[in-house]
Amino acid sequence: MKIPSLFFLVLSCAALAKPVDVKLLVDANYPPFSYVEGDDVKGLNNAILRKVAEQMTGYNIELVPKDWQDAKLAIKSGEFLGLAGVYFHGHDLYVPLFAAI
Repeated sequence: MKIPSLFFLVLSCAALAKPVDVKLLVDANYPPFSYVEGDDVKGLNNAILRKVAEQMTGYNIELVPKDWQDAKLAIKSGEFLGLAGVYFHGHDLYVPLFAAI
């Protein structure tokens, strides 16, 4: 009897909780994937991020445009939680196939 009551108590508390505000940095200068037009953040990546954010109950996701280099500094300083981008520089990674013994 106590377990169902506890379950409904936790469920009701979760329903009453305020959504968490999350500011996510996005690249402001990478059209057509991510760019700013007027005061609006646009682009393919940002459209996907907004669709995902709609599915995330309990979170208010705000996309904040910044230049990529400035965004990386803002993440390192702890000013923002995350940075979304389309970059993968596989050629910059050094992964040896054989380790020297």
